[in-house]
Order: sequence, then C-alpha cells, then structure tokens
Amino acid sequence: MGEHGLQPRRLTRFVATTDSSHNLPVFPNLARSMEPYGPNQLWVADITCVAVVSGFVYVALVIDAWSRRIVGWAISRSLDARFAVAALKAAIESRQPPEGCVHHSDGGSQYASTAYRRLLAERPGRLHEPARQSV
Repeated sequence: MGEHGLQPRRLTRFVATTDSSHNLPVFPNLARSMEPYGPNQLWVADITCVAVVSGFVYVALVIDAWSRRIVGWAISRSLDARFAVAALKAAIESRQPPEGCVHHSDGGSQYASTAYRRLLAERPGRLHEPARQSV
C-alpha cells in the first residue's frame, strides 16, 4: 500500500456520553485547584463506551485521582443515571471516603440527576454533590 500511496481510512465512531444541555444543577469545579497528595482526596467520575461482541456497553467509573485506581464501576446498555449511581455506591462501599473527599464529574445529566445528588448529599461533610463538586 505504501508503494502505491494508499492510506487506510480508519472509521471511528464517536458515541456521546455527556448530555450537558439540561436544566439540572451544575456545580463549580473544585478539582481544578486541587493536587491530591494521598488517596481519597479527589474522586473523578466519567462514562465511556466499550465495544463488545454484540455492539457496545457503557461503563461508569469512579477513579481516585491520586492513585489512578478505579474505586467504583458499573456497566449498562442504557445511558441513564442508575448505572452512574451504582458506580458511586460501589466506590463508597469499597473506600468509605473520609470527610473532605472531593467528587468531580462532567456536567452530564447522569451526574446532575436527583438520584446521584441525593446519594452524595446523604454523606454530609464527606462526599459533595456530583457534577464538579466535593464527595
């Protein structure tokens, strides 16, 4: 192919996982000014798409920014708030975050949902609300 000047054309599919056009609360980015020096100071949440034999699935992750370890995760075929909540619950159960742990996510509707914000609010002084806030 190189001898004939042919270049393969790669097809990449982009799957949008963030719906930022919603009327739900979006919180200030507390993570921007943070530099964690130990575990459970800053958790970062995101959703990605993974190809599987039958198509693809969504994976919601909660990552400890200092250790870069996944502390909670969930898989779903639908892009709704329930599996983001499941990932956060798994992170809370596995790590029991201390007071002051900050939670950061994009401004997506899953993280700004009532269920997600309620779960963060149930841990007063520890996890603060989702979409860019303290855990």
